[in-house]
Amino acid sequence: MEKIYPVYREADVVALATPLYYWSFSGQLRTAFDRLFAVAECDPNYRNPKKESVLLMAAEGHGFNDALSYYKSLITPLFQLCR
Repeated sequence: MEKIYPVYREADVVALATPLYYWSFSGQLRTAFDRLFAVAECDPNYRNPKKESVLLMAAEGHGFNDALSYYKSLITPLFQLCR
């Protein structure tokens, strides 16, 4: 994450990509997404930036609605309200 945090701070858009696993994100993407909440803890004078985001997800069949609901619930506090 030490390599990701500086790039994340400078990025205008965050692209999240994952296959659909059991109607949600992969464990690897969940972990990375959770760690983005900690970016502000690296520097007490830094606030999480407001970022645009996009979710790229591939799967066969149904199940995207649950994943999209989860994504929308996560981006509200992380990308829209952290300014």
